[in-house]
Amino acid sequence: MRKLEKNYRYLKNLNADFYNAVRNGQEQYPIEIEKTEDDNYIIIKDDKKCFLNSIYDVDRENEMMFKGVPVDANLIVIMGVGKGAYFEYLIENFENLERVILVEPNLRLFKNFLEHVDLEKKLRKINKFDFIVNSTLENAISSIINALEKSAYTSVGIVHTFSTRVIFDDYYSKLSQMMAGALETLKSSYRVSSDNVYKLIMNSMLNIKQDNVPIKPLFDEFGGKPAILVSAGPSLNENMKYLKEINDKAFIIACGSAIRILDKNGVKPHLRAVFSPHWEEMGVIDDLADYSIPLIYTDSVYFPVVREYAGPKFKMIGSGNLLSDYIYKLMGEEQTVVDIELTIANVVFDMLCRAGVSELIFIGQDMAFTNKRRYSDGANLDHGIEGMEDALIKNKDIYGDDIYTMPAFLRIKEAFERKIPHYMGQTIFTNCTARGLGIKDTEVVPIDTKLNMLDEIYDIDMKINDIIESYEQKSDYLDKLKEALDEMKTKIQQIYEINEERADFLKELVVVDLDIQNVADFIKEFEEVHKFEERLKEIDYYKNLTESQLDVIFKSIIRSFQYEGKDVIKQYEAGLNMIVRVTLELQKYCAMMFYLIEKVKDPSYQVEGLKIEGLGSKNKGLEIVEIGDPGDDEE
Repeated sequence: MRKLEKNYRYLKNLNADFYNAVRNGQEQYPIEIEKTEDDNYIIIKDDKKCFLNSIYDVDRENEMMFKGVPVDANLIVIMGVGKGAYFEYLIENFENLERVILVEPNLRLFKNFLEHVDLEKKLRKINKFDFIVNSTLENAISSIINALEKSAYTSVGIVHTFSTRVIFDDYYSKLSQMMAGALETLKSSYRVSSDNVYKLIMNSMLNIKQDNVPIKPLFDEFGGKPAILVSAGPSLNENMKYLKEINDKAFIIACGSAIRILDKNGVKPHLRAVFSPHWEEMGVIDDLADYSIPLIYTDSVYFPVVREYAGPKFKMIGSGNLLSDYIYKLMGEEQTVVDIELTIANVVFDMLCRAGVSELIFIGQDMAFTNKRRYSDGANLDHGIEGMEDALIKNKDIYGDDIYTMPAFLRIKEAFERKIPHYMGQTIFTNCTARGLGIKDTEVVPIDTKLNMLDEIYDIDMKINDIIESYEQKSDYLDKLKEALDEMKTKIQQIYEINEERADFLKELVVVDLDIQNVADFIKEFEEVHKFEERLKEIDYYKNLTESQLDVIFKSIIRSFQYEGKDVIKQYEAGLNMIVRVTLELQKYCAMMFYLIEKVKDPSYQVEGLKIEGLGSKNKGLEIVEIGDPGDDEE
C-alpha cells in the first residue's frame, strides 16, 4: 500500500481532477478480480476469464505485445495497464518515443497497477504520458483522435495487454478500428491542411476591407437575455413549427447549414452565422429567399460569402487568427475575439457564453445520425448511413434508445461539455433538441414546454437594426489600414531578402554529387544555413506570425523527408531536402503576401500567376506557384 499512497500523492500534484476521479470514481465497466498465490490475478467479466499477466514468460509477452509497432514510433497507445511490466521494454526499444497514451477501461485494475509501480520514476523517462482511465469508449476515442490531430506524430502504434484483448474485446476492437480510420484520414488531410493555411490567409486579408459592423454592440446586447442556437441536425424537422412561434422571446441564431434549412421552411431567425474557409460555404447562402437577416461571420470565412451576402453583416475575430490580430493592433482597432472550434455551432456557443446570455437553448444539435440521417430536410447534402453502421459508434440518445454517432460528433459534444461548467453560474443551459445525444450539464426540455416558460424581451429585429444603423466607420479607418499594410509589407520584405540569401546559399549545395569522402566537408558547410533562420527570427513578424502560420506545412515537410537511419549521406540529404522545401515555401508565402497586400489596397490589382525563383531538383532552377485570382469565386 505504500506505493499506492505515494502514487496517489504524485497524481494529486500532477492533476487534482484526475486524482479525484481515480480515488472516488465509480466503475464504468465492472469486473471481478481474484489474486493468485504467485502474485498474479485472475480477471472475470461475464463469461470471460483470464490471467492479468503471463504465467509463463513476461519478457516474451512484452515482445509479442509490441511486435507490430514501428521501431520509429513516436506515439504508442497501450490498451490495459497490467502491472506495468512493459515500461522498461518501451524505453529500451523505442528511441523516438515522444508520447504514450495508456487506456485502462477498469478503475480497479488501474488502482492495482498503482500498487505495483513507482509511477513518478517510470514516467520520468518518457517525454509525455497520458492516462485515459475508467472512460467510456466514446470519450476515449475522442481524446485519442484529438491528440492525433493536434500533434505531428509521424509513426503511431497501438498495442494491448493479453488480458485486455480477452476481457474488453469489444472496447479494444472499436478503439483500434476508429484509430486506424483516423490515422488514414489524417494522412490524406496533410495536403488539405497545407492548402488551408493559404485559404485562411487569403480569406482574412480579403475580408478585412469588406463592409461590416463590429459585433461588439450586438455582443453587449446579448447579455442577460436568452438565446437559441439552431443547428442542422435531423431532429430539427420536429422543432421547426415551434421556431415560428418564438418571435421575440429569445435571440434566434441559425448556424451554418441551418441557415438554408430555416429559409426553405419559412422560418426567420434574428441572425445567421458562418465561419468555414472553404468554397462550400457559398452553398449555405446562395439563393436564399430573405437576405434582410444579418449575417455574423468570422474573419477567415470564405471571402466571397462576405462579398456576395446582400444583407447586413457583423464581424468577429477567431482566436487563432494571428494575421487579423496583428493588423488590427497596428491600426489600434479593438475587435471581439471568439474561440474557433470544430463547427460554427461551437463558435456561436462560445460567443454567446462570453456575452453572458441568461439562457442558452440548443435546437437541432443531434451530434448523431437520428433516423440514420445527418441533416434535417432542406440541407444541400445529406449523407445517410445505410450499410455503414459497422463503422460507426452505437450510443444512447436522450431517451435511452440506440443511436449511431461518430468521433467527429463526439468531439463537438466534448467541446460543449468542456466549456459549460465555466459559465454555469451565469447561464442556464437547456437542450431542446428533439433527439440525438445528450449534452452533460444541460436540462432536456421539450421545445413547446420551453416556449411557455419564456417571456417576450422587446422587438429584437428593431434593436438589431438600430445597432446597424447607428454604426459609422471611423473616417481614418482606411488610412490606418493602409499604414498597417505598408508596415507589414516592410517586414515581409526583410523576410524575403534573407530567404533569398538562403536560397542562393543552398543552390551551391543541391548540385553536388556526394560520396563518403566529401560528405563531411559539406555537412560542415551546411551547418552555416542555420544562421539564416536565426536572422529570420530576429524579425518580430516572422517569429510571431509567419512561423505559426506555416507551422503545419513545415511539419509536413519534416514528415516527408525525415530520416532516422545511420547513413551519413542520407542524413545530409534529408536535412538539405527539408531546408530547401522550407525555403521554397517561404518564397511562396512572401509572394502571396505581397500580392494580397496590394489587392487589399487596390481591388483592381490583378496577377495571372506568381513566378517564384526557386531551387527544385538538380535539373530545375524555377518553381512556378499558381495562385488563382481572388476575383474569381471558383476554387
